[in-house]
Amino acid sequence: MSIQIRNLYKSFHDNQVLRNVDLDVKEREIVVLMGLSGSGKTTLLRCLCDLETADSGEILINDSYLLKEEGGRHGVSELPAVSASQCTSESD
Repeated sequence: MSIQIRNLYKSFHDNQVLRNVDLDVKEREIVVLMGLSGSGKTTLLRCLCDLETADSGEILINDSYLLKEEGGRHGVSELPAVSASQCTSESD
């Protein structure tokens, strides 16, 4: 599974949590999100899982748009369902 995030923004009222986030995760690559409490780690993951809607930006999963900015509006494409087990690495 590959993930691409471009120019992602998310705020809650006056608190801007995600600012201009760009991320590329290649297939089979392992990535760790680290940061202080309140830095936006969970919000980023919630946006990736479509549990939260970003204010602006683009999210692609396997080259299909989950979130696409089109002229200031967001369009959501139909993506095949992804289970939690597909998002975790297999144990050796």
